[in-house]
Amino acid sequence: TREWIRGAQQSLYLQYSYVTYSRAAKDADFRALLDDLGELSWRDDFDLRIIMGSTGRDRARVLAQEGFNEKVLRVQSNIHNKGIVRDGTQVLVSSQNWSGDGFLRNRDAGLIIEDAEVADYFQRIFLQDWERRARDPFASSDVTAVIAPAADAAPPPGMVRISWSDFFGE
Repeated sequence: TREWIRGAQQSLYLQYSYVTYSRAAKDADFRALLDDLGELSWRDDFDLRIIMGSTGRDRARVLAQEGFNEKVLRVQSNIHNKGIVRDGTQVLVSSQNWSGDGFLRNRDAGLIIEDAEVADYFQRIFLQDWERRARDPFASSDVTAVIAPAADAAPPPGMVRISWSDFFGE
């Protein structure tokens, strides 16, 4: 998997419940991969984007402190995805979490799909999440919420009804 990730030429889109940076000696190989991604995050000729679950806000902050460009990091509520789209032509779908244990020590399964049509599907879904559902983990929300008077009441004009957890990304 490491070589496959490092072999990306144009883009990597990662969507994981969490990405955990660790300074533990036993996690050195995984940390080296994250450090490589951190360097890629600053390249103008490479499109790196990472979506983590909404509990990843603190983890996103650690990634930024360890050298990641904040602009490549977003959080999204209600995800349990574990996958990567590489160069728009290949997809890795796996049970692997992005932590030292998940990447180096656990027995997880993954499948790399080398099919342009399948990759395009996963890429479109990822980009849709990036644009519509994922949020900047470092921005404070200046959007105002209005609590509807009853579950069956129509929302005020120009507003939509969403769950509290979707609104706050929790």
